Amino acid sequence: MELVYLWVEKYKNIEKQGFNFSPQFECKYEDGKLTICDKKKKECKDNDYIENFFGDNINVTAIVGKNGSGKSNLLDLLFYPKMVNTDNKKDYFFIYVKHKTQLYAVNCTLNKKKLIRLDKADKSFKDEEINNKIKSIYFNNFYKKLPTNYHHLNFLSQNGEDKYDISLLGKLKKNESENIYVKLETQISSYYLNNIKNSILLLKNNILKLPKDFSKPESIFLNYIYIDKNFEEFNIFTIKEDDLGEHLIRVCLYLFYKYGFSPDNNSSYEKKKEEYEIEKFQKESKNYKDIFDSLKKYMSKNLKNTTPKFFGGDISDVINFFNDISILFDMFKNDKYSFEEFPDNFIETYLRIIKETQEFINFDWHPSLSTGEETLLFQFANFYSVLKEDKSSFFIFIDEGENTLHPNWQKKYISYIVQFFRDNFPKIEFHIILTSHSPFLLSDIPRENIIFLKDGKNDKGINHKQTFGANIHTLLSDSFFMEDGLMGEFAKNKIKEIVKQLNDHKEQKEPLTEAEQQDIKKVIQAIGEPFLNQKLWNMYQSLFNDTDAEKRRLNEEMDRIKKKLEGLN
Repeated sequence: MELVYLWVEKYKNIEKQGFNFSPQFECKYEDGKLTICDKKKKECKDNDYIENFFGDNINVTAIVGKNGSGKSNLLDLLFYPKMVNTDNKKDYFFIYVKHKTQLYAVNCTLNKKKLIRLDKADKSFKDEEINNKIKSIYFNNFYKKLPTNYHHLNFLSQNGEDKYDISLLGKLKKNESENIYVKLETQISSYYLNNIKNSILLLKNNILKLPKDFSKPESIFLNYIYIDKNFEEFNIFTIKEDDLGEHLIRVCLYLFYKYGFSPDNNSSYEKKKEEYEIEKFQKESKNYKDIFDSLKKYMSKNLKNTTPKFFGGDISDVINFFNDISILFDMFKNDKYSFEEFPDNFIETYLRIIKETQEFINFDWHPSLSTGEETLLFQFANFYSVLKEDKSSFFIFIDEGENTLHPNWQKKYISYIVQFFRDNFPKIEFHIILTSHSPFLLSDIPRENIIFLKDGKNDKGINHKQTFGANIHTLLSDSFFMEDGLMGEFAKNKIKEIVKQLNDHKEQKEPLTEAEQQDIKKVIQAIGEPFLNQKLWNMYQSLFNDTDAEKRRLNEEMDRIKKKLEGLN
């Protein structure tokens, strides 16, 4: 299934606009009439298009424009159509194509107007019917505001829904709905650790192909995070550095005494030790595991009528906490694991423990990954977590997926994403729809596959230069609507100030002191754009005739020309 066309009657800053998403078709909606032509059948004025440009099962569409142009609004409408339609009026409609031949119209009432019948379609679908046929994934890795009535819907394939929100905020909202009283720090930890878990599942799959030049890790290291200064005093027994299990129990016991229930939840750490009779358990035990087991039995037997102050309000929650520690103890045998050896439920168990306490284990890749490599690995892993057992068509909505990546990774982003979907899921049809501020991404996408947004309006592609293989300067100035040039605002203002000072000196409005002249000369020498540097230097020389500086500039110019000549020989 591929999206062909979207008409928006009215949504936020987008009004009476049509958007073509498929290079094969041209659609136009005017005065209540929809016309569609198929380039493959030579029905359009210009029938030039490249079939299967990104692969047999993939189409890619980019949405670009300035901040506030409506890019995210358009993605919201595509992924959350039921959410954004707050007044129950159908202010938009979609045209889809299945297997590149059969067209379908969806949401076609447009403020209760008649249904639009398509000549090429034998029937129209209602929302509920078409939603069962269209699956979609939404991803971003930054914090953004969701539609007002989002209600943290838990789109993760529950209650028959086929929308998967794997964005940062979507997952935080899911955590919030499941764990209402969990602090934000723990929710963020949960988001990161679930990324680790999904990445391990992906790396366990030896058949799965990652992009050829992507450096994937071979194993994962587990090490302890610093707890606090009181933890160092909680060292009843001498622990060998390599006794990971004992150290784990020591950590968890300390966290229990720090966060666990007590008659006075604000009581000091020392007082809590007395309340839990730690000295008694210490005398009867040879190691932390013995203390742990004795304390667990003691609570089960003697504290049934106690109301905990922290662990959920029921003694069973505390017992479950101790059970999870036992499970973790049995699994935690090494500090380094290959992905095949890594215990299946380790991270889920660890997450249940830190929900009531704090993080105490750090997970490190080996060989180590840069932030950009880990960001890409997490993206692959989250997509894989949804797609690994599915064979349906999917829409992939990516809101600035290259965000936080170094330009070198941005150059590879489209290639990596296309390779990942094409090579690992050849039987699934994908339509990837993404927003971006990166010219590197656009240089991998033909103009016909780009929607140019300007102030909520579709600035037709024919008004823009070709993007595929284009240079970065052309893309920045043309595709991203940077009409006022590519120079930084600070530099532009600094240069304007210098020009004004030189003109004021020339007209004797405000003569420059010797120190001011030297400052201006230094700024001109720092300007990297050759033409602008030369023009400003000419202005300066016409006023001050600095022969020493001119000689130095000419010598530098001669050296530059000599090097250029040597390169030609």
